[in-house]
Amino acid sequence: MRGMLRRRWRLTRAGLRAHLLALVLAALVPALAVGTMAAWIAVEGEEAAEVMRLHDAAWAFSLAIDRELGTQIAALEAFAAAPALRAGPPPGTLPAGALPAGGLAELDAYARRLARQIGIPVSLVRPDGQALINTALAPEETPSRVSRPAFVAEVLAAGRPLVSDLITNPATGRQVFSVGVPVRNAAGEAVMVLCAASPLARMQRLLASQYLGEAAYAAISDAGGRIIARSDARHGQMVGRTLPPANQAQFVNHREGRFRGISLMGIDTVYAFHGLAAAPGWTVFVGEPAAAIEAARRGPLLALAAGGLLALALGGSLALLQARRILRPLARLHDHALALSADRAHPDPARLPPLPVAELEALRRGFAAAEGALHQRAAAERRALAGLNAIYAAVPVGLALLDRECRYRSLNNALAEMHELPVALHLGRHVAEVAPALWPQVEPYYRTVLETGEPVLDRLVRGAPRPLAEPRERLVSYAPVRDEAGEIWGVSIVAYDVTEQRRAAADLAASEERFRLLVEGVTDHALLMLDAEGRVASWNTGAERVKGWPMQEAIGQPYALFFTAEDRAAGLPASILADARRHGVYRGEGWRLRRDGSRFRAAVTITALCDEAGRLRGFAKVSRDVTERRREEEMRSLLAREVDHRAKNVLAVALSLLRLTPRADAAQFAASVEGRIAAMARAHSVLATGGWRGAELRGLAEGELAAHAGQVSLAGPRLGLSPDAVQPVAMLLHELATNAAKYGALSRAGGQVALRWEHDAEGGLRLDWQERGGPAVAAPGGRRGFGSRLVATLVGQQLGGQITFDWQPEGMCCRITLPPWRLQAEPPAPQPAGPVPIPA
Repeated sequence: MRGMLRRRWRLTRAGLRAHLLALVLAALVPALAVGTMAAWIAVEGEEAAEVMRLHDAAWAFSLAIDRELGTQIAALEAFAAAPALRAGPPPGTLPAGALPAGGLAELDAYARRLARQIGIPVSLVRPDGQALINTALAPEETPSRVSRPAFVAEVLAAGRPLVSDLITNPATGRQVFSVGVPVRNAAGEAVMVLCAASPLARMQRLLASQYLGEAAYAAISDAGGRIIARSDARHGQMVGRTLPPANQAQFVNHREGRFRGISLMGIDTVYAFHGLAAAPGWTVFVGEPAAAIEAARRGPLLALAAGGLLALALGGSLALLQARRILRPLARLHDHALALSADRAHPDPARLPPLPVAELEALRRGFAAAEGALHQRAAAERRALAGLNAIYAAVPVGLALLDRECRYRSLNNALAEMHELPVALHLGRHVAEVAPALWPQVEPYYRTVLETGEPVLDRLVRGAPRPLAEPRERLVSYAPVRDEAGEIWGVSIVAYDVTEQRRAAADLAASEERFRLLVEGVTDHALLMLDAEGRVASWNTGAERVKGWPMQEAIGQPYALFFTAEDRAAGLPASILADARRHGVYRGEGWRLRRDGSRFRAAVTITALCDEAGRLRGFAKVSRDVTERRREEEMRSLLAREVDHRAKNVLAVALSLLRLTPRADAAQFAASVEGRIAAMARAHSVLATGGWRGAELRGLAEGELAAHAGQVSLAGPRLGLSPDAVQPVAMLLHELATNAAKYGALSRAGGQVALRWEHDAEGGLRLDWQERGGPAVAAPGGRRGFGSRLVATLVGQQLGGQITFDWQPEGMCCRITLPPWRLQAEPPAPQPAGPVPIPA
């Protein structure tokens, strides 16, 4: 053990030295980095300056060569403008390019003077390529055709000076380039070309006139990419060779520039180039091997690296010396810490000799204070652990700790009581031994935790742990227990006995189901819940029947949806909810809308639902369709008023009858009054039976003529009389029957009365009364009796109709017509249309 600690100490000591070295490096490396960066920037600047020098040299060479070519072109143009050349014969008198013999000698002398002046042979060439003058030959020699007549044609076609590409004389092998200037006649036509064949050595001397360094060189390429001249000793070797295509591509569409490429010698080279204005397509470029440029910066960087390594070595040595001074006193503290960790006897840190370093001395004192605090904390932890053990043993939740073999390592009293075994009989035993009946249920959970390392939470375990034990239900969670290395060494268990809770939950669910069935069984009341914002949260069958909205459409809808537009505009829905929230309950009635847009009268009760803290959770709403009840109440009120009105009318009519009936014979007076009042009473009964909504004519007639059954027949369609026409028509039939019983057909046993009715042309009623089989009758004369006056009054004044009498010998006929408004649009009940005798 001590040897392992010693090795660990040595590692720690090496670690401290490494930290000190890191401190030295932390101080030196930034300075070295800054120096390196500065040197790198300087070297990069030198390299950029070198490349810029190449670019400036290329630019300077291009100016010099443009000046040289410009001088040649200017001399040739001066010659071309000579009067002897321009004042030739008129066009058409000689072939193109031909000159008189006398003028040729003069032009040859002029050309030779010009050639001596510019140092280049000059020739005068016709369009067909035949030279007329060539200063490279003796005057007496005859010039031949030029080696490249196509260049002559190009100059004539362009009509301006041109510089040719590299030209090789096939006869001599000599390489030159030509400068051509068109010669125009007096008419301004280009008829000949003055050419100056410039030797390449002239250009080579011009390039070599400027020193570029040992490795750098300058060169000229023509439009075809061939070397015209080169400034170094490789001039003769390189002239006429074509540049690599990659290098030529850099010149295309660029007047000047820089690039890095491979030379004709296969050397990685940095180039700067500049195009020539006097010779389009020609390029002057200056190149220097990339290795030569990079070698210029290698020296400063190597010197900087050597200095940096020296500084690092010196700093490291000083750091190691300082580490020895620091590590020695730390070793004493280390031994003290080892003794403390092994719980061996050790001196008090306060008694250790003071350390020479202030920070280490502060560390020693800190150790002393920390050790004292550690002793106090250990005592506090022991007390806390004792408290936790007491809680562990007393908590009503089952807790246990099992190893990988599923054997109990610890558990509390609650779990032991669940298994109905003491704690001591659990320790060291397998779960299958303690609770064999439950092991098949819980084994997969243990395996899952041990194999996957993931917890298994809230699994319901049912049954008794052993035979004859009480069956219980437990909610159990399993979680892995890991060591310091993160390896799973066991499983922790948390178990809740939920038997009583689940029974209570089942009872509550059954109660809720009964309540749901009760609510769903209520079909004449709309029962619904609203949330705190007034949206529908629940909807029963009664609500669907009353309001017409199916549940899936109603849920989530605003409560205001069921109000009329005018109530919504008046803010009534929000006002009702606010009233329920303020007073706890709201009761009222009002008009509401069904899904189809129809209105109904609803009696509503809304109760605000709040939690224990008084926060609003929603509303319970009960509503019932009271439209029919209200209609019935209104009808009863209307009928009461109608009865009152009818009673008053009946009394008034009865009073009139009493006053107007003749009183000469008391018995006859009583019989007359009694019969008329009885007719009114029967009519009143018919009205009451029909709800004071009128009466059917056939039923009314049968009631009034029932005393004469067997002698009266009725015929006519279904007709209903208005309420105001029922009593007058009843009294009218009563008076006609009474008259027939006294004087007409009903006064004899064989007499018959036929009562028929139908609609007239205007839609009114035509009623015919016809008597047969009675005594012979004659039209009454003189003053009419009370019955006749009463009939006329009933028809004319109360019913607004007309009556006519026809006194035929075989019996009286009477026709009564009533206006349409005395009839009902729909008769109360169906009746037979043919003649129907009233049975005896």
